[in-house]
Amino acid sequence: MERRKILLGSGAALATALAGCSGSETSDGSDDDDDGSDPDPNGNDKENGDDNGDHDTDGTDTDDVPGFDGKKLDVDSDVISVKAIEKKGDKLEVLVETEITDHEKLYAELESIADDHDDAVVDPEAFVAEIKTVEWIIEHDKTTVAAFYVSVDWIISYLQNELSQEEFYYKVKQTAE
Repeated sequence: MERRKILLGSGAALATALAGCSGSETSDGSDDDDDGSDPDPNGNDKENGDDNGDHDTDGTDTDDVPGFDGKKLDVDSDVISVKAIEKKGDKLEVLVETEITDHEKLYAELESIADDHDDAVVDPEAFVAEIKTVEWIIEHDKTTVAAFYVSVDWIISYLQNELSQEEFYYKVKQTAE
């Protein structure tokens, strides 16, 4: 339940995160207004995304990803924010923005990544049938500072308590090194 995906495997350091997740306060107010619009997720998702700002509407509309709710993919951080989520074949790409570039601070922000992503996978079987990898791209001022990926197998193992949070984080961190 408490597992989410991490996107984009690249040779960059895992240590970069997105800036300011302040959309939750705005989303509460907008969700109330948009709840009436939620029955039409295809066109109203952008309007519903006003909760998290244009950022959530731009990339968190994941209706085309079975078993996954992109609006629930929030990193518990003040310096990292999810800007876009896009399905590309059998992978899910997550674009994240950060205000910091210090890798040690970024690692610290991402240590809880397993728990931060558990809510997004709402139907593990449907999700696994469509997605093999979740890739994360972390940018600062539109420049990639880090990239890493999470195998869907790791997410399922974590959900089934076969993988600890530390083991999950270690595997993810290795993809960035």
